[in-house]
Amino acid sequence: MKRIFYGITLVIAIVMCLSLLFFPILKFDREAIYNNNKEYIENNIAKSLEIDSSLNYDDLKEAGIDDIIKRVFVTLQLYATATSNGAQITETNEIITVYSNEDAIQFDFERIKTKGIRYIDLANSIKNQFEYNNKLNKAIKQINGKTSWKIFFDLWSNPLPMIFLVLLIAFEFASAVIVIIRSIKGIFNKKNKLFTISIFGLVISGCLLVMPTIFKSNIDIEAVNSISEYVNVFAMSIKGTTVCYCYLVGFAICLVLAFINKLLKD
Repeated sequence: MKRIFYGITLVIAIVMCLSLLFFPILKFDREAIYNNNKEYIENNIAKSLEIDSSLNYDDLKEAGIDDIIKRVFVTLQLYATATSNGAQITETNEIITVYSNEDAIQFDFERIKTKGIRYIDLANSIKNQFEYNNKLNKAIKQINGKTSWKIFFDLWSNPLPMIFLVLLIAFEFASAVIVIIRSIKGIFNKKNKLFTISIFGLVISGCLLVMPTIFKSNIDIEAVNSISEYVNVFAMSIKGTTVCYCYLVGFAICLVLAFINKLLKD
C-alpha cells in the first residue's frame, strides 16, 4: 500500500513540475484592477464619453483596465522579445526610458494580458531591470560627470521584490522536485521525510495565492511615479492561475498520503 501511495505522490509531483515549466503561473486579475482603480477608470470613461457619446461604456472600461496592465507591464519590464535601451537623455536633460522595439513589447503585452505570466517572464523582468539600472547610472554620469546616488535611487528600478517572487516560485518548484526524489525512495522502501517537504510546499503555494490580499492597499494610480511603487500595483493586480491551485491541491494530497504512510506499518 505504501508503494501505491508513493507512486501517486510521484505522479502528482511530476505533473506539478511540468505545469510550471509550460504554463503561466500568474495572471492579471481584471476585476481586481478595476475595483482598485475604479475612480481613475471611471473618470477617464466620463471624459471619453463627453468627447464622443457614441463610444461603448464596456469597451472604454476594458481599455482602461488594459491601460493599467500596460503601465505595470512596461514599468516592471516583463517583456522578453524586446530590450530596453535604458535611460537616455533628452534635449532638455530629462532622463527617459527608450525601447528598442515597440512592436515586440506590444506582442509580449498581448500574450501576457491574455494568457498570463510565465516564470520566464518574471526572470526576464529581473534581467531587464538590472540592464535598465546599469544604463541609468551611465546616463546620470553623462549629465553630472559622476554617479549621483540620490538621483539613481529616485529613478532606479528595484529588482528585489521580483527576485523575491522568483525565488518563492523556485522554492515551490524545488519542493515538487524533492517530492519526486523522496517518492522514488519511498517506492524502493527507503526512509524519507515526504511529510515535511509537503508542508513546506503547501505553505508556499498558499503564500502565492494570498499575495494580492496581503499587498492590497489604497494606491492612487495617478500618483504613482516611482518605478518601485509599481511593485505594489503589480502585487494587487495579479492572481494565481490553475497552476497555483494545482500546486496547492497537489501538495495537500501529498501531505495526506505522507501522513497515512507514517501510520502504516512496513
